[in-house]
Parts: sequence; structure tokens; C-alpha cells
Amino acid sequence: MDLLSGYVDIVLGSLRQCLALPEEFRDDMITRIEYQGYLYCKYPALKSIFVRRFLLGRRLNLSRGPDVVFDTSTVVKWYIPEQYHEQTRALRDDFLNGKHDLSAPAIMPFNAVNALNYSGHYDGERLHEAAHSLDNYGIELVSFGSVGPIAEITNTVDITAYDAAYVALAVERDATAYTTDGNILQELDGSEYADTVAHIRTY
Repeated sequence: MDLLSGYVDIVLGSLRQCLALPEEFRDDMITRIEYQGYLYCKYPALKSIFVRRFLLGRRLNLSRGPDVVFDTSTVVKWYIPEQYHEQTRALRDDFLNGKHDLSAPAIMPFNAVNALNYSGHYDGERLHEAAHSLDNYGIELVSFGSVGPIAEITNTVDITAYDAAYVALAVERDATAYTTDGNILQELDGSEYADTVAHIRTY
């Protein structure tokens, strides 16, 4: 056992005492103990252990699977128990367990926080906590210049450039983009991009 693993094992028994988890995130703690420890640990020494271990695993690409793209409609259901939230959380948990990578256009967090703010479920400190957790998941946020053929897609299919960005990124990465928005899927139906995007219910 390496020294870092030893430190982690030592603190696992008392980890609950150094976590400040919002109630709605608490059930996820055990399965993602190292990552949640990094997010919410109050003590800098322990926080350093967790972040080093988590980032080391990502840097070495240990047991990582294919790239997956997801849109704002999907990430919002991580936080709001609406229809398909079980599938969206399964996508999130598989990412944290190393089964695949997650990426999205860099605008995604702005759209997600905006959607949560206007959902009627999040405001004040609760919105701040959700934004903080989203910022720390380790999702790869891709800049405009690296997303892919946004203009080509929005010019070919009747969808906004915002929606086209997720499709373009999936095309660029040869990945699947997941959404809960049936309107996007309807607009893509019959186009060359139809197989690039899937409804989260199929996950």
C-alpha cells in the first residue's frame, strides 16, 4: 500500500466529521468518498490528500472509458429530482467511478446555474452550494475554438448555436451527447447528426 493510500485509509473512518455536505448530496458520499472528501473537507491537510489522489487517477487515465458529452438539460437533473434524474445521476456516478470521461462546451456551467436559479428549487446558499459542486466535479469544459463545427451544424439543422455546441463537441470527439430535450432530438432526426445525440433515458 502506498503512503498516500495509507493516509486516505486512516481518515476514512472520521471523514464524516470533516464534511459539510448539503442534505441532497449526502447519499452520494460513500460511493465517491475520495472525491467528495476533496470537495467538502474543511481541513487543508486532508483536502490536499484527497485532491492529489483524485487528480493522479485522472492524469494517469486509470480505468477511464470513452468520452461522453452532456448538455445543460442533463446536468440540471443531477440536482432536481425530475423525470430521468435517475439516469442523469447514473451518468454522473459512472464518470466519478472512472467508467467514462465527461465533457461539455465551456458555456454549460453558466447555463446550468441559470437554469437552477430560475427553477424555483435553488436560491441563496443552496444555489451557491450547487454551483460550487458543479465547478469541482472535474468535467472538461471545452473552449469555443475547440468545440467543433458549430456554425456548420446550426446552419444545417434548425437548432440554436448553444444546442449545436453540444452536438459539435460530440462530433469532434466521436462521442455520444446525452440530452433530455426531445425538441433537439426531433430537429436532428433524419440529419447526419441524428446518431450523435441520444436521450438520457437510453443510458
